[in-house]
Amino acid sequence: MIFMTGGASTPRTKSFLAFRDRRMLEKPFEAVQLEAMIQEVLRVGAVA
Repeated sequence: MIFMTGGASTPRTKSFLAFRDRRMLEKPFEAVQLEAMIQEVLRVGAVA
């Protein structure tokens, strides 16, 4: 799962995401950053 936020994430949200090893992109981000993160998630998912 990839969380995308417009900067409204709270410290509690960031802590939750870090504890759960989830990925997060904060806006604004470039399409290449999103593509790289998707590739990473797919790669990790294929191994698990």
